[in-house]
Amino acid sequence: MTGDVTLNPSASCLIMTTEILRSMLYRGSEITREVAWVIFDEIHYLRDKERGVIWEETIILLPDNVHYVFLSATIPNAKQFAEWISFLHNQVKF
Repeated sequence: MTGDVTLNPSASCLIMTTEILRSMLYRGSEITREVAWVIFDEIHYLRDKERGVIWEETIILLPDNVHYVFLSATIPNAKQFAEWISFLHNQVKF
């Protein structure tokens, strides 16, 4: 799913932009109530001046029961990032 294209929105595995997921979370979309896992590719975009806020809001808005996978080869502060996620969603501390 992107802002321009949506294919098979009822599939059991959805691939979408962070902007689309954030929009669904703001709207309280039924789809977001069924999410068990979210995989964020290129999580270092969190540091991007233009798009970072979108990533941050999406992470904050996801329910505590959602599991995450964060992918990045270039995140410089991985331990601090993990601590922030744990704090936000009451998960295991590092």
